[in-house]
Amino acid sequence: MLRELWRFFLRYFLLVVSKFLFKLTISGRENLPDGGPLIIIGNHFSWYEAPLIALHLPYRIAFFAAAELQASRFIRLLSYAVEMIPVRRGAPDRAALRRAQTWL
Repeated sequence: MLRELWRFFLRYFLLVVSKFLFKLTISGRENLPDGGPLIIIGNHFSWYEAPLIALHLPYRIAFFAAAELQASRFIRLLSYAVEMIPVRRGAPDRAALRRAQTWL
C-alpha cells in the first residue's frame, strides 16, 4: 500500500514539474496497445529520457538500470516507486534477463 501511494505521489508530482520544465510534444499515442506485454526502447538521449517515458506512458513499467546505480540513496528511493531491474554491465547477465521475462 505504501509503495503504491509513493508511486502515485511521485508520478503526479513529476508530471506537474515536467510541464513547467519541458515543452513536450507527444505524438503517436494512439498507436499504443491497450495492454499486454510490451517492450519500449529509448535511445538514451539524456539522463531524463527514462523518467519522461515512464511519466507519459499509460503503463506501469520496469527499467533495466546499471547495477552500480543502486549505490545511490536517491536511486534506491526512486526504485521503491519504479521497478528497476539491475544489470551488471560488461558481462552477460542472465538473471536480469530472467527477471525481465518474469515481468513481461
